[in-house]
Amino acid sequence: MNGFGSFNLGVNLTNGALVKQGEGTLILSSDSNAYQGNTTVAEGALRLTHPTLYSGATLEVGEDAFLDLGFATAGTVNVVKTFIVGGLSKSAGRYGPDGTTEPGVIGLPEITGSGIIEVDPEWTGATPFELWAGQISDPGKRGSTDDADSDGLDNLAEFAFDGNPSSGTASGKVQVKPFTLGGENALVITIPIRTGAGTFTADANGLVSAEIDDVIYRVQGSINLSAWTLPLTEVTGAPGITLPAAGLSSAAWEYRSFRINGPTSAHTKAFLRASASE
Repeated sequence: MNGFGSFNLGVNLTNGALVKQGEGTLILSSDSNAYQGNTTVAEGALRLTHPTLYSGATLEVGEDAFLDLGFATAGTVNVVKTFIVGGLSKSAGRYGPDGTTEPGVIGLPEITGSGIIEVDPEWTGATPFELWAGQISDPGKRGSTDDADSDGLDNLAEFAFDGNPSSGTASGKVQVKPFTLGGENALVITIPIRTGAGTFTADANGLVSAEIDDVIYRVQGSINLSAWTLPLTEVTGAPGITLPAAGLSSAAWEYRSFRINGPTSAHTKAFLRASASE
């Protein structure tokens, strides 16, 4: 991108690399950028409002160029594999704005804002979960069983269902509601699933997926919250189903829908739930 002045790019970037040229400021304001190429600020300034740089790529800031980390929460970390400033590669560690008082953070005049860039070469070849967990500011809370935001969901569940591990607010991406399908009222659960999970298989305890990105999904139905054995059917894409209003973070997840077999009138009460395990 090449130009003068300020340009706010609010759409999601999903492919390729980014090179910022020209004396102006380019603002990436989407919280769902999923491009995995390198990012180069050759001239002017690049402003990020969310930590969306890919953790397995290179970030380069040229001479007389600037990186503005305008994250909403001060101290938020964006992990990258390699960080080059003025032609010199920075060693592993954390980098922030010049004059920063954050412990363990090295201040650079090329960085403004309140965020932090962490250089971690060990991300090379990391699993999808580990790459995702790089957005968690505290490295000690990036394990699958940790609950980084103390909302009752561990990091594995946040990853599996496209949650935000830094926010305790419900994502709005898991939906249970009735829809009219094939002329009958059906109770349906719609959830984010890692793309490529394939067909769910029925067993005595509902529907289960094959392993995808080290995650196994299970969807279950019950009439009493005790025995989760009601037979279920996947109905993804069926006419009449409305997806959750919340958009998915990237193409790495997709919405899938499942229903309890038979009309809602067949049961006085009915419940649906989804879980994820390693």
